[in-house]
Amino acid sequence: MITEHTDMKKHLLIIGWGYTAKYLAKALDASQWTVTATTRQINSVESLNDTITLIPYQLDAIEQPIQRCTHCLITAPCLSHDHDTVLELCRELLLQPLPSLQWVGYLSSTSVYGDHQGNWVNEQSELLTHESRGLQRIRAEQHWLDLFNQRQVPIHIFRLAGIYGPQRNAIDNIRRGKQACVVKPHQVFSRIHVEDIARALVCSFDQPTPGTVYNLADDSPSSPESVYDFACSLLNRPPLTHRVFNSQLESEMVNSFYSSCRRVSNATFKQQFNFQLRYPSYKEGLKALHINAQPLD
Repeated sequence: MITEHTDMKKHLLIIGWGYTAKYLAKALDASQWTVTATTRQINSVESLNDTITLIPYQLDAIEQPIQRCTHCLITAPCLSHDHDTVLELCRELLLQPLPSLQWVGYLSSTSVYGDHQGNWVNEQSELLTHESRGLQRIRAEQHWLDLFNQRQVPIHIFRLAGIYGPQRNAIDNIRRGKQACVVKPHQVFSRIHVEDIARALVCSFDQPTPGTVYNLADDSPSSPESVYDFACSLLNRPPLTHRVFNSQLESEMVNSFYSSCRRVSNATFKQQFNFQLRYPSYKEGLKALHINAQPLD
């Protein structure tokens, strides 16, 4: 459980009930937080417990909770190539007087950096992506930052590396039957455990720095095969078959995934918040996930 010291219960509104949102909401101290989250799955609209309530992803459902929330986290991705559907839904609501609102966060992606040929990138690095999803993220980031620059909405941007955690990790992929790993020379990816994302967001909740952009990644960019080899060793299984990357044979998704290589620096966030990662590399993360293995979905 993630705890903090406060005399007043806070209210987090989450736009988008995805993997990271669910982990964060359930990790917050229920004695200090209430959570309202939007979902497009209408059948899921319910009170999950005394502190987490799901509401429809629509304007009239959001109007009341946004009036009383102290914190608002946008995790839902843009679903259109030419405009930000989430911003369109929330913009006018966020521009009205909201005396309780202290913090707004937008979860972006390190995909905005594109290919830096394996070099380190930080928040000031050039955004080189040519992929449609990365370009959408860049536009969304700028639109959200415009709300801060023009109207002082307390926006924070978090560029997330590849997310892993319970039910979403190399160990569980192997348990589900994965047999081969694509290998491309010199290819590395940055990643971060979902628990460290949640912990970092709570640090930002406590110390708002509106108008800022932060990378969230662990300390150890690594190749996919090194991650899977380590996962196999934890499971006492032989390594997966290593299949050499061949762009002519790969799917569009795999080609896109392997089209860029960069090492994402987390130094800005760690230094500004004196933040210590619980899982500084995939090894600590996978060890903990192996010890606390859950039944597969």
